[in-house]
Amino acid sequence: VFDLELIERYTEDQCHPDGDGIEVQADRFDRAVMDRLLPP
Repeated sequence: VFDLELIERYTEDQCHPDGDGIEVQADRFDRAVMDRLLPP
């Protein structure tokens, strides 16, 4: 779907320059999805 030139422009450093992006995504996923699926 995407060519290699486009993928190279969105390397990990560009997507998450502070290194916290993946943790932010995980926290949001946890609140939005897992909290609803797991029993209280």
